[in-house]
Amino acid sequence: MRYVLLLTACLGLALSGCIGDADPGGNARDGGSVVVGVPALPTTIDPAVASDPGALQALWLVYTPLLTYRHAEGREGTELIAGLARDLPEISDDGLTYRLRLRRGLRYSNGALVRPGDFERAIERVRALASPLAALYGGIKSIDADRASGRITIRLVTPDPAFSQVLALPSSAPVPQGTPQTERSTRPLPGVGPYRIQDVRPGSRVVLTRVDDFDVPGVSPGHVDRIALVSRGSPEQQTRAVITGSLDVMQEPAPTDLLPEIRSKYRDSYREEARASTIALVPDSRLAPLDDAAVRRAIGEALGGEEVERRFKGLLTTSCTVVPEILSGFQAAGSCPYDDRDDPSDLVSAREQIDEAGAEDAPLRVVPGPGISGAVARDVVRTLRKIGLAASLRSGEGPELRIERLAPLAVHPAAYLEPLALNVFDEQLSDALAGAVEDPEEGWGEVDQRIVSEAYAIPLGSELWPSLFSERVDTDNCARSHPVFGVDLSALCLE
Repeated sequence: MRYVLLLTACLGLALSGCIGDADPGGNARDGGSVVVGVPALPTTIDPAVASDPGALQALWLVYTPLLTYRHAEGREGTELIAGLARDLPEISDDGLTYRLRLRRGLRYSNGALVRPGDFERAIERVRALASPLAALYGGIKSIDADRASGRITIRLVTPDPAFSQVLALPSSAPVPQGTPQTERSTRPLPGVGPYRIQDVRPGSRVVLTRVDDFDVPGVSPGHVDRIALVSRGSPEQQTRAVITGSLDVMQEPAPTDLLPEIRSKYRDSYREEARASTIALVPDSRLAPLDDAAVRRAIGEALGGEEVERRFKGLLTTSCTVVPEILSGFQAAGSCPYDDRDDPSDLVSAREQIDEAGAEDAPLRVVPGPGISGAVARDVVRTLRKIGLAASLRSGEGPELRIERLAPLAVHPAAYLEPLALNVFDEQLSDALAGAVEDPEEGWGEVDQRIVSEAYAIPLGSELWPSLFSERVDTDNCARSHPVFGVDLSALCLE
């Protein structure tokens, strides 16, 4: 239940030191400054409470946790590596005890030495501030830190398959002694990372500056000296600003009428890379007509293929799993119950299934979740009406069919699947869920397959991160889109 509220490798290059695993510093491309456009500036820069993607993108570079994600694109970017810990954790056979050892000699941006007990202090702050992230740490029973050896032992009440991923969030990064248990929305806390937050002007900008002596194996030390995060108006205004060079990076979809030009004329400086998120329809399967699996499958058959990609401006790769295929180690089980998701949807077959189920003219309400456009929701309503359902947008009669972006903060199959499985009474699904905890390498694919085959969730596809770079940015060597955090700001360098 802890995840319900929070469902909200680059190729080797001839020019070494640009975007390798650890991005070794000291090459000719270091230095300079970039201006990065963001859809909205972070409302808080306090790692204990920040949860929106824009904030996490910046905080990832400022507050390195005990574990962290590899600085890489694609599936490799969802792999965990040691951060401030020496190695990945030793986990007991029962999944209840995690043992790590802090690296020696680490210092915060204010010069203070990092102590093993600072991790416990960070978790205490998350809880004390009633953070939206607090549920992720609710299963911690105790934390023991030994100052002499640097050992940190974490004991859980019950096994948490995604706990290692929780340890990789900026909210899990140690904080120094004396850190107040009050939110620091605009006054940055000291951190350990390749960058520090130099300046915060609410509604205007957030400025990061590079830490010259940062050295943690596997963690990119950064290239440019200064990164300014700014909000520069509408997507059209941002697009024009990048093209003219007054903005170096844009990270949201360009307007539909400009996309063809961007994808052709500016293809050398434009990227669409895989994101660890899924767009799915989530029906309220407790109420008619959505309590009938045949009706739910008919909806799945009606909504797929090229139509889905068109609805999302081509920034969606059709798929038939709830868990994005990009996740490291995840293997889907079985075949897709909706045939090939790349084929056009079969409205005739879907209409026949609705008729056979006796659900013609049955009411239901389509409700778009956060981040889902009204245009997409209206398109879904029109399609459902074509197959005989009395669909309406948001209000009206009938159960809800939600359009959800599944992008949990802990990027592990459990965080995508548990919230869906726990809301459904299905004995086989419950057994599969229990089996996944026992055998995580195989079991999560079985859970995903059961959810999809019974249409408890109907995946439409996995999202893509769009990014457009100015001519100043060396996109051949220093542009990387991370599947969890978006554009990896530490990889940026200038021509």
